[in-house]
Amino acid sequence: PRTVAVGQLATCTITLTNSKDWSHAFRIIEQLPRGMDLVSVSVYPPYPPVWVNVEDGQLIIRGTVAPRSNVQITIVVKVTKPGPLTNVALGSWCVGSMPEEHIVECRCPIGRTCEGEGVASFTVHGVSDQDHDRVAITDVRPSTMTAFIAASALQTATASATSTNVPKGVLLVDSETNRLLVYLSKGDGTFRRFKTYATAESPVDVKAGDFDGDGKTDAVVVNSLSDSITIFLGNGDGTFRRGRELQLFGTKPVAVTLADFDRDGVLDLAIAEQGSADMAILLGRGDGTFRPLATIPLFKGKPSSVAVADWDEDGLLDLIATAIGTNEVVFFRGDGRGRFSEVGRREVGEYPISSAVGDFDRDGQMDIAVANLFSNSVTFLLSQGKSRSLGFTRVDVESVERPTFIISGEFFNGMAGVAVPNFTAHTVTFIGFDQGRPRIVRHLRAIAEPVSLGIGDFNEDGLLDMAVAGLPPGSLATLLGRDNGTFVLKR
Repeated sequence: PRTVAVGQLATCTITLTNSKDWSHAFRIIEQLPRGMDLVSVSVYPPYPPVWVNVEDGQLIIRGTVAPRSNVQITIVVKVTKPGPLTNVALGSWCVGSMPEEHIVECRCPIGRTCEGEGVASFTVHGVSDQDHDRVAITDVRPSTMTAFIAASALQTATASATSTNVPKGVLLVDSETNRLLVYLSKGDGTFRRFKTYATAESPVDVKAGDFDGDGKTDAVVVNSLSDSITIFLGNGDGTFRRGRELQLFGTKPVAVTLADFDRDGVLDLAIAEQGSADMAILLGRGDGTFRPLATIPLFKGKPSSVAVADWDEDGLLDLIATAIGTNEVVFFRGDGRGRFSEVGRREVGEYPISSAVGDFDRDGQMDIAVANLFSNSVTFLLSQGKSRSLGFTRVDVESVERPTFIISGEFFNGMAGVAVPNFTAHTVTFIGFDQGRPRIVRHLRAIAEPVSLGIGDFNEDGLLDMAVAGLPPGSLATLLGRDNGTFVLKR
């Protein structure tokens, strides 16, 4: 807005678009204008997670934009003094490529992008410039070095890279031995078991995020038979501190999702509790602890999964739950303060067990995909431009066998779609879209009794890979992406 009265709120929306076939990290520094107080920062989609900090009057936002997708950041400030309503972002991107252990200078004026020469791989160790260390590395793709110049007065900067590495890994839970399993990358796309940590009874789900704002990966584990969650704070090297158990008010929790529901810059939790047929909302305090805020009853059916999406496009995060017993997707509208209310349902297949969101048919609207365990199918709810009124067209895809999970991504040459593990067929099925309609692209042999999937660039080649977890607990394999859109299985 051009003018805002003192005491009123002003909103600034930043949209980051990644047109590449690989993920890109980003870092934004916003100078908070005088006479304005920060009220909230919200991010959509909530995964991959985005971290927000306020330091010395600057709002620092960092995270990753997934391949061929957008991240929308909404900043709300309160006007406290008369003055110009300005929004100033400091910095520019500076991209250069370099051979291993060879320093390349990348000099980039503010507001412009510069490209370097060279194609070999490297790892990032540090950066330098000629004006008080105002350059920071934000992307460690193997063939490119990305530096962010965070000072409006700095006209040129020199960035150099030499060495360190934050370990990549996979987290699994073992409900038989009540343990969190940590696997670290070998660098070739495969993983080795690194550490195990005790949980409470029958862990069934695990999610990773930064709960205490230290930039290190933490984890939350859902313990189904203990009616609790366990929080593990990370040390940044693949290890975790001893877990802290938090008892829930509901019973038999089965799934958790992470997002900043109350727009305070701290991750919160939404937990599907199947035994008590409700969902628990826990707000993060920013120090790795959480406080219960609300319990949302389902009234009909029992939740089997929960996901985050702004399905009504109002800039506030909403929730989507799959409900067994009624075979439905349940929509909950968020108020931006961490509270949710049920507003509608849509029927899907028998025993919906997992859901994913994305713009699958490329019409600019959010769609939903659901894995149906007993009907051996995937249901797509395709938005018809009426998401506020839950206007979806249902399309079912069969020929999957006991799908236990679903994940969305661009798996084949930029084609949006989903992947599901087939428990009885020991395969992973990829479903893409052709002219707005879903079709099975291929079935790939994986491991015995696959139950869950995770995606990332595990061998640092710029292509999307997939980790496949199966039974017995701890079974893990990788489907490595190729540049022709196919995958190769590695164990």
